[in-house]
This record gives sequence, structure tokens and C-alpha cells, in this order.
Amino acid sequence: MISQFQFVTEVAVIGLPDELYGERVVAALHLNNSSDHNQEIDEIRGKISKELAKYEQPSEYLITGAFPRNQTGKILRAQLIERLKGEMQHATIK
Repeated sequence: MISQFQFVTEVAVIGLPDELYGERVVAALHLNNSSDHNQEIDEIRGKISKELAKYEQPSEYLITGAFPRNQTGKILRAQLIERLKGEMQHATIK
């Protein structure tokens, strides 16, 4: 559903650690070059809130670069998760 937006290059819905629940649903997004990512994420949230139950919706949207892939083009989710955890850890330090 998220991949249907014209400004989304690729998306991966993954689980990241959460202190309270153990894991939370996160949508990792690689977006086309544009100036207003906040507006794009609001557009995604608006559509998803109408079509998915609350528990099915990502709790967070993270904008990232191209996803790590194997030789056949499949997303390497474990590497993506580790990269995002590292980016989030550095973001909280700054």
C-alpha cells in the first residue's frame, strides 16, 4: 500500500526494539528527491489510517537511503534493521 505512492522509491515494514512492547512496527522509506518529506509522510499516514486497523499501522516512519540488497535484489532486512538502530542511536546523542 505504501509503495503505491508516487514519491516512494521503496519501502520495508520492519520491527525495531521497543522498551515497553518488545518490538514496534516501523516503515523504512526511501523517498524520491523532494523538499517536503513531512507532507509526504502525513499523506501516507492519512491513507493508511483509513484503510488499516490501528494495530496494523506503523508507529513510526523513518526516511533512509537505498536499502541493502543481496545479489538477487532481495532486501537484507537484518542489515537494514541494524543500520536503522545505529542511525537512531546516533540521532538521540546529538
